[in-house]
Amino acid sequence: MMVSITAVRDNNGAIPRLYGSDLVAVFVGGTSGIGESTARAFIRNTTASRAYLIGRDQARASRIIEELRQIKPDSQAEFIKSDVSLLREVDEVCMDIKKKEDRLNLFFLSPGTGSMKGPDGMKARK
Repeated sequence: MMVSITAVRDNNGAIPRLYGSDLVAVFVGGTSGIGESTARAFIRNTTASRAYLIGRDQARASRIIEELRQIKPDSQAEFIKSDVSLLREVDEVCMDIKKKEDRLNLFFLSPGTGSMKGPDGMKARK
């Protein structure tokens, strides 16, 4: 049985009461689809939070970030351009976020579809 949309919205609305403010979230695949929608819900339902959108499309990310600022001016959103099908880029994104944050509250992974035969394959190349 699927959870009702009302229950989801009620739960989202309880986030500030349950978890407080100043949450940090990463949205891999945050420039479209489920990742984008979830980032919007996160910003809408939190206070003074930070969202990192990870993806490949700078233009789309810029538009989304501007919309997120309109939704909740006290929150921050930042785009990190990365192709997460490349293992070396995953490491770079992690190091970038670690330099800026001392914690991570939420991690969303919805990068779309990909092939296991990507440029790096299953082994990282240096």
